[in-house]
Amino acid sequence: MKASYSAFLCFICCSAAALADELRIDKSGAFEYRLPEGWKVFPNTTTPHDRLLLPGEDGLNRNLTINNQGGTSDFPALKAKYERDLAAGLKDFKLVASEIVQLKNVGKAIRIVHTNTHPGIPVRQINYIIELRDRRYFIACALPEADGDKFDAAVAAFVDTLRSNIADVDRGLGELVLSDALPEGFSARVQEIKAGPPGPGNPGTVRRAIVMSQAKAAARQIAGAIIQLEDRELPTDQHKIAALKGYIGGSNQPWIDRGYQISKQDSPDFDSVDTSKRTTARFTLQREAQKLEMQHLVFLTGPSIHVAVFADNDEDFQTLSKWADSIRPKK
Repeated sequence: MKASYSAFLCFICCSAAALADELRIDKSGAFEYRLPEGWKVFPNTTTPHDRLLLPGEDGLNRNLTINNQGGTSDFPALKAKYERDLAAGLKDFKLVASEIVQLKNVGKAIRIVHTNTHPGIPVRQINYIIELRDRRYFIACALPEADGDKFDAAVAAFVDTLRSNIADVDRGLGELVLSDALPEGFSARVQEIKAGPPGPGNPGTVRRAIVMSQAKAAARQIAGAIIQLEDRELPTDQHKIAALKGYIGGSNQPWIDRGYQISKQDSPDFDSVDTSKRTTARFTLQREAQKLEMQHLVFLTGPSIHVAVFADNDEDFQTLSKWADSIRPKK
């Protein structure tokens, strides 16, 4: 794990800008998306999610908004409700298309296209309703009616880039249960390292999720987590305890190498832990006026799982620790 944390420190200090070019984190922190070419994020809105606009040469902007969609009704019933409500609420409403479609990445979605007049201007609106990790979103793209279907494909492609901020972890670490989405503003990337055949002395294939915040990285703040999953099963308590010590000691050591010292420790006697249960250990590390809180969660009942949370402030530490507490192996 020493290399894990060294890599993480380099990652958060150097990669935020590169990650921003790939996927943008919505201001809610609940999902990510790829910004369509030429579009911009409209600043200082009071909406719960990012608002996008495409400046037009004709002086008219094309707007795209994302809102939370409440309710739990099935998609056919929800689609029918929107058809009724839109027709009743919009002037000169005309339905162009209403269907349930299957997007490549997002999956099932409601797509409703209609025209109306607002405010006194002929408008074409493309609506999608999608679900990401049990949360529903209503996406509306408003365009001049004269655009016709010019932007239909681009809007569909944009919608299909949306993904939960924990989608990579769900796919890459499928043996884990993560009850909660990542905390607001955080995202995750999954790495896979092949270290040979699994066994007591070799972790085999290691899959690792690095959780970070682009904004905090840019501000040189330390806040994040590493989830490591090995595909080996350790045969005896002796092997499991040795691995436990290695995970925790190896995670703390890179910080100690950087001048931090352990000032407080809340952990069990590792030599006598019950390896059939989750082991939790917390450390406070100090370097002059700098403080770092660390918490470790280790599961040794099947493939080895190590979750390490760390932050240089109490608010981020409590937020990340609460999220990490939802992690457990699938039965």
